[in-house]
Amino acid sequence: MIGLVRGQLRRPGLFAMQAPAMLVFGAVVLAAAHAGWALGSAVMAAALIAHGIWDIFHLRANRIVSRSMAEWCAILDLLLGVGILVLL
Repeated sequence: MIGLVRGQLRRPGLFAMQAPAMLVFGAVVLAAAHAGWALGSAVMAAALIAHGIWDIFHLRANRIVSRSMAEWCAILDLLLGVGILVLL
């Protein structure tokens, strides 16, 4: 919401990077939701780890989202993904 108010959604290249990624991650989540318990958990763990890597890309590029948001999301996604794998 803050990005919308500040006009950051109109920055060039924002949707060129974010929209395809949203579609890919969304498709993976839907596939995991319809898979069996073990396979769905493994797919979800892989998706979280991939999203953590995506967040590290944003952190290194210092674009699209703030650095603190990218750091927090990368750590959260990676820990959750590894945690799910450990529990499997």
